Amino acid sequence: MHACIQHLREIIDSSIPSILELFGFEEAVRSHFESAGGAVAGLTFQYEDQTNGEIDKLRDTVRTALFRIAQEAINNTLRHAQASQINVLVSQSPEGTLAMTIRDNGSFKARVDARLGGINHMQTRAQLIGASFEVKDKDGTEIGIRLEPEILSELRHAHSFG
Repeated sequence: MHACIQHLREIIDSSIPSILELFGFEEAVRSHFESAGGAVAGLTFQYEDQTNGEIDKLRDTVRTALFRIAQEAINNTLRHAQASQINVLVSQSPEGTLAMTIRDNGSFKARVDARLGGINHMQTRAQLIGASFEVKDKDGTEIGIRLEPEILSELRHAHSFG
């Protein structure tokens, strides 16, 4: 039974990029939260995009990397944080820096080192797209990704959702 459930999760995870392509970043993140069992675990989930869909204007590879970072952060919260809430915020500064912040109110203390593969994977994905990566663990865990304007201009894509 466990192998069956794991196989089903793998099928769902492999279909997520299709959801990302068809319905956009927000829907893919929400769908992952639900399929990972967040609602069943009793967590409250909030997604706020203050940018009018800027992530969906980025190249597919960049959106996928950002999605995989959000996915890993949600998975880490569900597995380790004993949290009751996850918030995903996408924002853009007046200077044009695009930021994604994933925050929970759990008790996990994050460290970036070789023993914590998930955090290192998120950091590597951020570096591969030219983004900065930050982890804070005061009053929960916060993962921060920032794409500066000069990098964003190279990462935009003609395809957008709306």
